[in-house]
Amino acid sequence: MNETRPLPLRVPPCPDEPAYGLFTRLALEAGAPTPQRFATELGLNWNGIKAGRFVETVAVLNDEDPRKLASATFQNLTRGKVLFRGETYKEGAWQQSGRSCPACLERDRAEHGRSGVHRRFWWDFALIAACPEHGLALTGACPSCRAQPAEALGGVCRCGALSAPPALVEQGGLEWASYAVSRLRGERPSPVWLLNKLKAANAVEFATEIGRRNHPEAAPATAAVMGFLTCRDKGDIPEGALFSLSGVRDPGTREIKRLIREHLVALRTPPGHLATSALAAELRTDAAFLRQIYRVRCRAPDSANLPFSLPLSDIETIRREFQDSIKESAAAAFLGIGERHLAALLDLPDSTIPLLPWATARHRFVRRSAVEAYSGIIRRPADVLGDKPAGTLTYKGLFSATRIRGVWREAALNRLLIGLHAGEIAPVGKLRRFNGLRALLFDWESLIALLRRDGPDARG
Repeated sequence: MNETRPLPLRVPPCPDEPAYGLFTRLALEAGAPTPQRFATELGLNWNGIKAGRFVETVAVLNDEDPRKLASATFQNLTRGKVLFRGETYKEGAWQQSGRSCPACLERDRAEHGRSGVHRRFWWDFALIAACPEHGLALTGACPSCRAQPAEALGGVCRCGALSAPPALVEQGGLEWASYAVSRLRGERPSPVWLLNKLKAANAVEFATEIGRRNHPEAAPATAAVMGFLTCRDKGDIPEGALFSLSGVRDPGTREIKRLIREHLVALRTPPGHLATSALAAELRTDAAFLRQIYRVRCRAPDSANLPFSLPLSDIETIRREFQDSIKESAAAAFLGIGERHLAALLDLPDSTIPLLPWATARHRFVRRSAVEAYSGIIRRPADVLGDKPAGTLTYKGLFSATRIRGVWREAALNRLLIGLHAGEIAPVGKLRRFNGLRALLFDWESLIALLRRDGPDARG
């Protein structure tokens, strides 16, 4: 097997040129009548080159970087699918129709001569019908002699026929061409709702499907433009288009699946109601927890499950109840009380900060307004001390023994909070290194006198 070496006559590399386009220019530079004849002389298969194979071989012939050439070449797969930059495009996305932009061809001839006239890979992408740079429609082969535009000189084919003047493309088609080419190149495109979240192949498919659903009679390239404009303007996405990508493995389809759920929920939600799943998402909690609030506050104790939707009056009741609640752990941090100590306090039947009636073992919530009221009392100004003076103690001192003067420690903490709220006791200072109730210092004798006023606890 002979080793492939660079040809003596090579052509300058051009951007966005696929391997089969480069090989065509090499054949023209070598004086071969056709690329097929040139491939036969080199022992290559022209059909394989057109199908996107032998990219490395073509790159070596012109002494080019094979990775750069491969990034601009479609590889034909089975059943009409094509592979481009690692993504698979469905049947019909790629064609070798010989389309081209007349303005690009004339500029290539003026700048580089005939050997510099080169293909752009996106000319062969069936869903792009315009040149994003010049705003002209891509033109096909001559209807008389089937010569490609790249083989014509001065707009006249080899048969002598004058090619049709190039047609301008509407703004929407031009915007879609610019967006699609930037996605195919792997560049960062302009922001477009939904499409930017998808991989390039899925974005192209999704845009085409949206346009096809809204305009069944439209050609694929026109449908892609219509779908692109729908996403750009955040228009209504047809249900069928959403479901077309619901099973695609693409991180961007999460947004599409969310829209599917919202669409299905909207169909089942009667007027004047709100889906409970939407409320759970709004409050960032689960439906099982909302069921507890619903059963207690909406007078439905026998409800085994949370209804699919609720009247807006019940929704507002649940929303207000949830917004005026705070988790036990958050309440402990807010008040400056240890979680273990607060848990013991909440379990008292007459606790100053009781658990809410709809709280569960998994979701322990207390009233936010009550916590904020005690927090304001706890955080009143007091002298800041560096060390604890003799004859004083913090609330944690109540937990240093099982009982204090016949009062259980959690009951003592409860009585301390009641005394603070009623003004029966006040801190003598606060420690610098702590926050909340943990920082407050109380006179020992005053605290004992406060506890004696109510007598021993019933459990003592």
